[in-house]
Amino acid sequence: MFTSGVAFRIMAANPWVVFGASLAGGIGSMMGVFYTPPENTIPKHLFWLTFNAFQAATLSPLFFLNPAVLARAGLYTVGLVEGLYLYGGLAVFGGFVLYDTQKILAHARMAEQGRMKADPINEAVGLQLDMINIFIRLVQILSMNNNRR
Repeated sequence: MFTSGVAFRIMAANPWVVFGASLAGGIGSMMGVFYTPPENTIPKHLFWLTFNAFQAATLSPLFFLNPAVLARAGLYTVGLVEGLYLYGGLAVFGGFVLYDTQKILAHARMAEQGRMKADPINEAVGLQLDMINIFIRLVQILSMNNNRR
């Protein structure tokens, strides 16, 4: 698909359609994850798989960028997340990571006490989106720095 240029032609033909379809599919599948009860494991996992597929399709245009920028952004993301756990929340998305982690722990305690149903997939989606946001911001910063050279 990438060697034939189909993905590039689809995105170049009408990027707003690609954006809208990615947005609608991502939000729709995320709502499916949130509103499917945990005991319905097959539909829950299918919604989660669909959500991840839409996230991958949304992020796939990044692979048209310079691979060195993507590798650096990936390494910086790992370093930033590690730094957040070591030094605390210094950035906004770092604060979201810390908040979502605390929310996951609180929900796990409530599930142990029987006050709510355990739903680890819903809990993971928020944390996953925080990590994607950190990665995207780093790609933007590195792309701006790369264009200045």
